[in-house]
Amino acid sequence: MILTCIRHWLTPQAQALDLSQIGQGAPGVSDMWNNFQSIFPFALAGPSTPGYLFGRVAYLVFWFTGFVAVALVVYAAMRLSAAGFNEEGKAEAKRVLTNVGIGLILALVSDLVIFSIAYVITLVANN
Repeated sequence: MILTCIRHWLTPQAQALDLSQIGQGAPGVSDMWNNFQSIFPFALAGPSTPGYLFGRVAYLVFWFTGFVAVALVVYAAMRLSAAGFNEEGKAEAKRVLTNVGIGLILALVSDLVIFSIAYVITLVANN
């Protein structure tokens, strides 16, 4: 109990009436808040937050798309090597590789479109 009281006396307490005052106050609070923001860049909801969150979701979607593309390339390579002299297996493997290539091109184009939209959203939010 006594240690808790001493800790409260020695630890600067953050106080703010509204969000614009966060990180101001007792000595050390500003440094603590800046450290917190460096670890969690989305901590202060500001104009860049929609673009940041949109970018994180898009990053996860495109990471998953890349993972699926690599898995399909491995599958097609296994089909191609297992086909041997079977022309149907070779044709199916080539078709899968062609579809993966088309899918990756579409993913890159959609990446460009989505991040362009995120950029516009960020610009609109900043004004």
